[in-house]
Amino acid sequence: MEFLTELWLPILLTAVALQIASTICWVVLPHHHGDFRKSANEDELMDSVRKLNLTPGRYIFPYMVHADHKDPAVLERYMKGPVGVLDVWGKANMGRNLALTFVYFLLIALMLAYVSWSALGALPTEARFLKAFQVVGAMAVMVFASSGQLNAIWFPRRTSMDFLDGVAFGLIAGLVFAFFWPSAGA
Repeated sequence: MEFLTELWLPILLTAVALQIASTICWVVLPHHHGDFRKSANEDELMDSVRKLNLTPGRYIFPYMVHADHKDPAVLERYMKGPVGVLDVWGKANMGRNLALTFVYFLLIALMLAYVSWSALGALPTEARFLKAFQVVGAMAVMVFASSGQLNAIWFPRRTSMDFLDGVAFGLIAGLVFAFFWPSAGA
C-alpha cells in the first residue's frame, strides 16, 4: 500500500485531468459529432420503438441463440435483414454519469499507480520523469485506446475517434504521473 501514500496526488490529479479532457472531447471538440447518425425517418422510428414499449437495454435483431443457427426460418430472417443492435436508454442522469466517469478514471489511475509503483518504485531524480512517463503512459494508452475495440469487432461502430481519445488520455495520464512521481530519497 506504499504506492497509495507515494502516488495519491498523481492518482487524484490524473482522474481530474482525464475528466476534464473527456468533457472537452465530447462537448467542445467536433471529432465525435459523426459517431451517431440521424435516421432518415426519425419520427417514424421513434414512434415504432415507443409502440414496442421496450425497457432500457440492448436488443439484437434478429435475435438468435447458438441453437437457432440451424433453424431455416431464423436463418431466412437473418439473411433478409436488417441485422443490427438497438440500444434503448432511459433519460440521461448527467450528474450520475459524470460521477461514474470520474470514478472510472480514478480506478484506472489507481491501477496505473499500483502497477507502475510495483515496476518502478521511487526513481532517481534524473530518470524520474522519462521513466514514469514511459511506463504509465504506455499502460494508459493501452487501457484507454483499446477499451472499446474488441466490442466494435462484433458490434460494428466507428471507434477511430475513441482510439484517438484513448491515446490522448494515455499521454495525459503519463504526463501527470511523470510530473508528480516521487524521487528516491525525497
